[in-house]
Amino acid sequence: MNLKCLSTLRLSIAIIGFLIAPAAFGEGPDADLIAAFQDLHKVNEDQAIKQLAREEQAAENYKLVRDMELESYAGSWFDEASHRLVVALADPADRDLLNLLNINVQTVLVKRSLAELRREYDELLTNPMLRGVAEETLVKSYIDRKSNQVVIGVYSSSPKAADFITSVNRLYSDRVRIIQYDQLPTLSSGSLRGADATRNLDWQQQFGGTWPCSIGVSTVNGFIFAGHCGEPGNDIGNPSGNQIGEVISSTWFQLGSNNPDMGNVDKFGSWTPTAQINGYSDGILSVPAIWAGTLESPIGATVCRYGGTSGGPHCGIVDQKNVTVNFGSLFSPFNVTGLTQLAGSCSDDGDSGGPHISGTTQIQGINIGKQNVNPGDTCPTPAQYVWFQPVKDFEQAFNSEILTAHGASIASISNFKCPDLDNSGQGVFTCSLGSYSSQGETTIAWAGGGRTGDSASFFGFCSPGTVNVTLAVTNPYGTLNRSASFPCPTGPIP
Repeated sequence: MNLKCLSTLRLSIAIIGFLIAPAAFGEGPDADLIAAFQDLHKVNEDQAIKQLAREEQAAENYKLVRDMELESYAGSWFDEASHRLVVALADPADRDLLNLLNINVQTVLVKRSLAELRREYDELLTNPMLRGVAEETLVKSYIDRKSNQVVIGVYSSSPKAADFITSVNRLYSDRVRIIQYDQLPTLSSGSLRGADATRNLDWQQQFGGTWPCSIGVSTVNGFIFAGHCGEPGNDIGNPSGNQIGEVISSTWFQLGSNNPDMGNVDKFGSWTPTAQINGYSDGILSVPAIWAGTLESPIGATVCRYGGTSGGPHCGIVDQKNVTVNFGSLFSPFNVTGLTQLAGSCSDDGDSGGPHISGTTQIQGINIGKQNVNPGDTCPTPAQYVWFQPVKDFEQAFNSEILTAHGASIASISNFKCPDLDNSGQGVFTCSLGSYSSQGETTIAWAGGGRTGDSASFFGFCSPGTVNVTLAVTNPYGTLNRSASFPCPTGPIP
């Protein structure tokens, strides 16, 4: 076996132990969410509970596979039939690496890596031969991980639709798939916990009407919601007309037609943000501390929504990520970027801004809009698609600290193993923090054996002697440090 193959094998062995750990399911989902899950997936209660647990495990494996930064990685999704995370790879060597791991992950070979698809996506949207026509024709665009293609949605009634489709097919062949739509998307707003109803008090006074939206999730200084729910300086109130905050930033009202749809609200007066979500028929939900409450679900997983108009839970399946949708007119496009697309959910006017969560209450994103199957459809009738802006976008753009049950303190970790002797040996050591509980954006930093790492697990190669490893888990309230010194594991791997 050559050195490259040996290193690959050692890497595979080194991360087995952490990846096969079962997902932490906490107290589990409540009865109403399980019932909504049963209705969406047409399963019984026992099947729903088991699938939710497997989706949670898939979310953790999804994070770990992405953190490996394999060059040929082409995306991942949860497969409802097998209840496994499917990982697409363009290089057989990367597939062989993942197939060596004793985890519940299925690998498939595809033509193009995600990096290659992103280059093609950027080329398509900036192609000067298409740009002018696209602005009057394109409804949405994204990379479809499952089909390994760039996908564009075209408004079939546009006068230039036929010419645009012909040009794309000629230039890009099978690399781009075209979907035609006979309706345009609409935003899910019209008319203080997450999902509580809001009103734009300034717009009520200026234009009449109620201008309803919903709170997304609470932050230290207020809350986040959809950017189109208010422009900077607008007073935001509750349905009784009491002011609860002021919009301090909104990407919807920034110059340019390609922005995310995000709004940041500062609290007003004595209103107190809480790490809670109004679950309506689910009762009051707590934003969990594990993974700082924002563990991202993969494609194929179930996500449920709550909002001030339609209540909740209203559940759908993550269908696509990083979708661009045109919410303006075809002749005055306003493209919202970076959206996650759901199938099977619904949204009504006033639900904009409300939270989307996983089955274990991990915050996924903020409700933006929908595309109905038929005009006038309302919840619980499923829309063709519902979109949310990922919560990570808000954290990064506004430096927002999402409140969690952990509260204002440094992070804590569980099940720290360094070394993990069950998965170390032959000059390979592994360490794992298990998981962390935290509030706010949290980073992981390992160092040891001449390497560094920022994932939940860490590995390295060593020679006979002492290995020194340090771990730092940092959130807005400080850094939790752990260290370990141990003899290099040279015996056989158990």
